[in-house]
Amino acid sequence: MKEQERIVAEAELQERTDLMFDPDVGFADKFEAVMQDMLAGRHTSQSNIPNPDSLKEATDNEENSTEE
Repeated sequence: MKEQERIVAEAELQERTDLMFDPDVGFADKFEAVMQDMLAGRHTSQSNIPNPDSLKEATDNEENSTEE
């Protein structure tokens, strides 16, 4: 039973991926898919971050600095 659920979940994910990257799919369909994902809590912006405090402060990167 768990295996079937995993297979169905992977198939849904693949369908969403195909929908988002297919250039022939219209904006309305893509927008609807994103809204459904957000409402269901499975949008990438809602993923769990292992260390959320790491996003609070900017990373100091002297090697690629934009200051002159």
